[in-house]
Amino acid sequence: MDAVTAMTLDRGRKNNQLLIQPQYSPMPVGEQIAILYCGTKGLMASVPVEKVRECQDQFLDAMRAKHQDVIDLLGSGNINDDATKVIADTMADVAATFQ
Repeated sequence: MDAVTAMTLDRGRKNNQLLIQPQYSPMPVGEQIAILYCGTKGLMASVPVEKVRECQDQFLDAMRAKHQDVIDLLGSGNINDDATKVIADTMADVAATFQ
């Protein structure tokens, strides 16, 4: 299998994990957008598949604690360069703990 195919399959497995939500406990829209942005942009490339859910939880905890305004912005249907930078920087900090 070539490297591009392997990377695509890995990203797909990780995105599948991101879509799993606990029953009767839906994730707010702003949080869904933030975490799916991380998955689709490959910001979790260094995180092993079996650690994706744990990484997601830590990322969302960090976003809620420090950047609730960004989550609210995303939930209102808006996204901008500042919000995507906050998401990327926060995920980079969290993902670094899983290497």
